[in-house]
Amino acid sequence: GINCLGEGENYGAFLVLPHHDPVALQTSLKSAGVNVDARDAGVRICPDILNTDAELVCAAQIVANLFNAEMG
Repeated sequence: GINCLGEGENYGAFLVLPHHDPVALQTSLKSAGVNVDARDAGVRICPDILNTDAELVCAAQIVANLFNAEMG
């Protein structure tokens, strides 16, 4: 799994994926079609009610692939 900040009932719909280079991760994810925002601690990803289940699964797979590629 991937650690994230902001999960649970006390938070909104967004998560922050911690990363050592948020701007580079944002660029990679946006190039792959996942809209995120760079933040100090990582990238913020915020699914919308208009996103389909297939889009959410696709975004999760893209994030996992990028993190796995970094881990070697």
